[in-house]
Amino acid sequence: MVGASLTTVLALCVGTAVACDSVMDCGNTAKVGPVKDDPARIAQLFPAVGPVTATHWQAREARPAGCVDIGPMDYVYEGLFTLRPAALDGYDWEPADPQVLPALSGYAPPGATWRHSRAFDTHVVASGAARFYEAGGTVYFRYTSD
Repeated sequence: MVGASLTTVLALCVGTAVACDSVMDCGNTAKVGPVKDDPARIAQLFPAVGPVTATHWQAREARPAGCVDIGPMDYVYEGLFTLRPAALDGYDWEPADPQVLPALSGYAPPGATWRHSRAFDTHVVASGAARFYEAGGTVYFRYTSD
């Protein structure tokens, strides 16, 4: 495009993206990985929680790979890990229902009474979006990278 302005190029790119997005089925086709038990990855994602044990987690693409979006792919991580109970002290916890994924439900404590703390969420994650739920030292998390 010789002589095309930046505005024209951007308009064409956005128009193409919208057209592609409208004909492509961007439904529930994001790739979902297997359940993993890698404590090193949890420590990488959440260094503020300290040592974790008994990790089981799963990652999926935040959107189907074919859907148009500007920027790199974000990922949603969901899983469980165990912390020292003292690491959960000092936060206000409220009753909650995290709706544990079926693939992870076998790793959750049976009959768990889950609680959520916004202050704990803020303390643990510096970037991205996360929610943590606690039941007797077991933490269920849902984290979206950014």
